[in-house]
Amino acid sequence: MSTQNLLIIGQGDIGLPVSNQLAQDGLNVTGLARGERHHYSLDDNAEFMQADALTLTAEQLQDFTAIAIIVTPDDYSTSGYHNSYLAISQHLATLADKLTNLSRIVFISSTGVYGQDNGEWIDDNTAPVTPEREASQVILQAEQVLQQGFDDKAIIIRPSGIYGRVRLMRLRKAREPQKSSGSRALEQSDYGSRFGRYHR
Repeated sequence: MSTQNLLIIGQGDIGLPVSNQLAQDGLNVTGLARGERHHYSLDDNAEFMQADALTLTAEQLQDFTAIAIIVTPDDYSTSGYHNSYLAISQHLATLADKLTNLSRIVFISSTGVYGQDNGEWIDDNTAPVTPEREASQVILQAEQVLQQGFDDKAIIIRPSGIYGRVRLMRLRKAREPQKSSGSRALEQSDYGSRFGRYHR
């Protein structure tokens, strides 16, 4: 079996810790972002690709065995979500047939796709519905595009509380020492460890 070669699209609050965790675990991982490498605290053992995900070609992606889409929109409007999550998913889906080495593509979605706003329980058997929030509708569309394009190679992960300005503030807050003995917010490294398991 060939060596795994992993691509993490997005080097933000979640994507960067995932890249670093995988690199520290000794896996072949490349972090992709639009900025230059020195803008990101990427582990020395990780490779880096400076590119816009919307311009990626099959040739650039051919050697990767797994891809994770962990992006942040330029702004938190509906169009911002459309131009990031959905547009990237649509673009990659057009390349699906040419990515012969790809065994899985992981999309970091959101529990917002469930449309549950009244404290209902959500588990593995809960099916997404049409959410009221337009941003969540766009994320659900991105999920569907990947599932249609990549079939069972598509893995959807729906964590809670990681999207939107307020939610990302909570993630950054998790870096700070917790004075309370109650529930602790997940640190970014925790997300890196958990999401990284899907690439092993």
